[in-house]
This record gives sequence, structure tokens and C-alpha cells, in this order.
Amino acid sequence: MLRKFKLAIILFLGSIVVALFADYGYESPIRWLPIYILGAIMGQYEQYIPKTEKIFSKIHIRRLAGIILSTILLVLYILTIKNEASFISIFRFASPLIVWFLVDIIFGKYIAFGFKIKKWMGYTFFIYCTHQFILNIIQKLCVINLQPTAFVLNATFIITPIITVFICIGTAKLISRYSFYKYLAGGR
Repeated sequence: MLRKFKLAIILFLGSIVVALFADYGYESPIRWLPIYILGAIMGQYEQYIPKTEKIFSKIHIRRLAGIILSTILLVLYILTIKNEASFISIFRFASPLIVWFLVDIIFGKYIAFGFKIKKWMGYTFFIYCTHQFILNIIQKLCVINLQPTAFVLNATFIITPIITVFICIGTAKLISRYSFYKYLAGGR
């Protein structure tokens, strides 16, 4: 389906329509299919996609784009909090893309020229595969032990992924010394 660029774009747009308007649960792969297809398109047709450093080559354009994207992300977040049913789907699709562009705009030169690979970055596949289990446990403990106020829910949403990543990194560092780790990390 990705052999032809136009067909891939049609498939991507169709998957967005299906994900937004069909009644699939949050965990359904169909709901997240547009993100997977977009990643496949980016990998397959990289030469057709303009690079952010060319689009945002001038500093004032980068700053303006950063301000606009940050404002959109903040507004979408606030609208999601105020009226979750109407804006949550839009926020879920837009926020990863906005954050991606913001990182490219703000840290693009650093990533391209000054970035150093750290040891924990070798654990990313393990983190990807195991984070959901740990995250569910931590969030369940928060739900059981804390009052579900808006502040607690938002703080849990922000803090628990950070704790989860640190737990995953510590676990990976501990068990990477043993030969069976390569099976847990997909041979990576």
C-alpha cells in the first residue's frame, strides 16, 4: 500500500477518518493506525518530505512557529480538560506531531551536531516493551491511594511516566549483564 505516494496519503487520510469517527476503544490498533502509517510514509518517502531545518531556517520564523505550536498545544490541552469528549481525539492525534515539530525547531541543531549517545539509550526497546506494565501498576496505586481530583489526575499523568522510565532503565541496567537480556530486548 505504500509503494505509491498518492495511495499512501489516501490511506493515511482514510485511516484518520476511520480512527476519529469509528467507535474503537483507546487501546485499539485501528485508533492508532494513522500514527503508524505516518511513520511508514516518513520512512518510505523521506526524500519528498521537507526538512524542518530548511522550512524554519530563519531564527524569527523558528521562534514564531514555536510560539504558535506551543499555543496550539496548550489550547488543545485546556479544551480537552474543559470538554474531554469533544477534543480528546484531536489532542491525541495532534500532540505527538506538535511535540515532534517543537523538538525539531528548538533542538534540531543540537540533535544534529552536539548530541551524544548515552548508555541508557541502548535500553529503549526494552523500555518500549515493558513500560506499559509498570505504568499501569504505578497509576493503579495512585488511583487507590489518592483522591481523584483534577490536580492529582494531571500530576499522575505527568509524573508516573517519568518514574516508569527510570524504573525501566534501572531494571534494564541490572539485567543487561545476563545473556537472557538479548531475548527481552529483541536482540537489540
